[in-house]
Order: sequence, then C-alpha cells, then structure tokens
Amino acid sequence: MKYVMYVIIIFLPCFSNANITLENMYYDLSSSIEKYQIANSDKDSAIYVKVVIKEASFHGDKLVEKALDDETEILVSPQRLVIPPLAMVPFRVIRKPTDQFKLYRVYFTPVSAGDLNVAMGNSDDKTVKSGLNLRIGYGTIFFSNPDKQVFDTRVIQLSKESFVLENRGNSLVTLRRMSYCQQDGTCKDNAVEYLLPGQSKTLPRNSFVADVLEGKSRTVQLFEAQLKVGKI
Repeated sequence: MKYVMYVIIIFLPCFSNANITLENMYYDLSSSIEKYQIANSDKDSAIYVKVVIKEASFHGDKLVEKALDDETEILVSPQRLVIPPLAMVPFRVIRKPTDQFKLYRVYFTPVSAGDLNVAMGNSDDKTVKSGLNLRIGYGTIFFSNPDKQVFDTRVIQLSKESFVLENRGNSLVTLRRMSYCQQDGTCKDNAVEYLLPGQSKTLPRNSFVADVLEGKSRTVQLFEAQLKVGKI
C-alpha cells in the first residue's frame, strides 16, 4: 500500500551560534520508509537534536497539537541526533498506511550534550559542545494522504470582487504559481499554498493560479475568465 506525505518546513527561533538545515523545503514520501538527511552548517560545534512528534489539526486558522494516540503511527529514527560540524547525518521517517488524511508536526529541538549522552547510554563523549548552541530549530508539518485518494476541488462562491475555492476531497490540494493582490495593497507572486481536506480559501477575482494540483495526475489552470461555480 502506498500513500503520499508532504512536508512543509516552519522556522522556529531557538538559541545562537549554529544552524541545522534539511535538504529540501517539501518532501513526498511514497513508501513506508524514507531516508533523509539533516545538516549542521556550523564549522566549530556539533549539535545535539531530539525529535518530538505531535498530531496536529486546524481549528479555523489555528493549528492545534496533541500527543499521538499511537506512538508507532509515525516514527522518526533515530529520535536523538548528534550532528558533527559541517556534516550531514541521515534519519528515517517510518509511517503506517492510513485510510484518512493525517497531519503531524515534527520538532527538531536542541538538547544539552549531557541529556543526549545519557539518553544514548554514552556519558564520555567530549568531542562536542553544548546542544544549546542551536540558533535555528525546525518544526516540520507532515501531510499524509490516504491510500485511496478522492479529489473534489470546487469554486463554491463567486462575486465581482472574489471567489471561494474549497477542497471537498480527502487529500491535499496544492495551489502553485499563484499571483494576486489584496484590497490592502499586499501582493503575492509565484506563491505556493495548500488546501487541506475541508478547507476553503477566498481569493480576489483577478487572481491567477497557474496550477491547481490534485495529487500527481491532474493539474488545472485557473484564470478569471474561466471562473464558474462548480467543480473545476
């Protein structure tokens, strides 16, 4: 069984003097086990990192998190990492198949050298400095689509000024290469946004959405002249 998982990187302020980075901004996990890498761009200090996973959901525009009901549902291995200076280390994402859309937030956060050594059964490691040297931590959002995907993206409201795009399917929809300006004068160009199942988005009538991406098989270009209420 296969499923799709997308990852969005969200930057979280932490401490100072070092950086951790992931290879890409977005990931597509198409098998039960995938391997990625995390890097340390600091040339002097190793970084100690632990991984914490939360189940997440949107209540309106607010992202709400809670502990996993089943801790084996999604795993990042190893859950504690030591990243040497200017090095990359691998980690794996292991995910059970699901019959519904899932959302997770995964934190890569700093820990002290002592805490990590105790957790790993090693109290003699003197080759690294304190894990509190981390300047930027990472929180990642994992979108996991069900094995049987259903796509139903619709324009549900249409006026002279705006339209509402709604995802009535059970899987993530990606809006790519978007260009539009709001009434307050703020503009976006070549933006990428997402519609989770059940979510809707109001856009100005003159918006240009080059791609409404439903999975990997269907892409719809959305222009003002083509707008009509109903399934796109």
